[in-house]
Amino acid sequence: MKTNKVLTISIILILLVAAAGISYTGVIARPYSGATAPGLGAADGFSALAALSATSANTTTLAGNLGLSPGVESSRTGPWNVGGTEYFGPSTLAGNAQTDALGAYTNLANQGSDGAWSGTTNPNPGVWSSGSSETFTGTLTLTGGYDDVWVFQIPASLTFSGSVVMEGDAQACHVFWQVGEDTTIASGSTFVGTLISENNIVLVSGANVSGRVISLVGALTTDNNTISMPPCNSAQAGPPDNPQPESGSTEAFVGTQTALTATAQSSRAGVPSTGGAPLQGDGTIWFVLGFSILIVAILFYLTRKNLRNNGSK
Repeated sequence: MKTNKVLTISIILILLVAAAGISYTGVIARPYSGATAPGLGAADGFSALAALSATSANTTTLAGNLGLSPGVESSRTGPWNVGGTEYFGPSTLAGNAQTDALGAYTNLANQGSDGAWSGTTNPNPGVWSSGSSETFTGTLTLTGGYDDVWVFQIPASLTFSGSVVMEGDAQACHVFWQVGEDTTIASGSTFVGTLISENNIVLVSGANVSGRVISLVGALTTDNNTISMPPCNSAQAGPPDNPQPESGSTEAFVGTQTALTATAQSSRAGVPSTGGAPLQGDGTIWFVLGFSILIVAILFYLTRKNLRNNGSK
């Protein structure tokens, strides 16, 4: 009878350890959402693009193109410092850019949500949605790898007051804002990402943007702002180039092994191209699981042997 009880307890312990190991593995290996960066087409080269008008109260500086469509040149007023080219009207590149921007907007709106944003200050890479209008005040910290993507879906208006900080290898070119109505970037704010707002966009005095501002059907109003193109770099594959030692030498062998090790470490530490989180080492988890099961089995064996020696069946 005692043997059966020990057997039952041992089996239960084994099942519990196995279930815990499998659950733990599933939790830490679960990737983030497959948020993706939409193609911007002709809109990619524009720092500022609007439909009706572009008005600058004080000099606004753009790194890329400035465009209006269907608006015409006379609808651009105030002092502008444009690093790229200015395009006006639907028959120019601005018209093509508006078409491509609408496609990107639709893509962003249709991506599956990971959950409510609700002003979370450090969201993981993924697709984050608001129920209606959104007002954000403070610092939004985005931490991730080269390929991680953030998509913010806001069906009504957005008011942003504060700053966006990129950490790790996260990149401004992989941050997107899809806004269903008007957008206001408050005075002194530092905004990051490609903003595609269906209606009007207002940059209050001193607000700066690392990205793009695009109004699909409305107007753009600025006041002493700077809009720079979002930086976008490729993941580093290995150490920087150095003079190569003679082929076949010991230095060449060591250098090759170092490069391979660096590449392997970068691969292990990186994230999937779909925006997933780094996966943990499953081998370690299964080693612990197997070792635990082995310990339980040994305990069961020793207990049964002890009972037999005492005359129990």
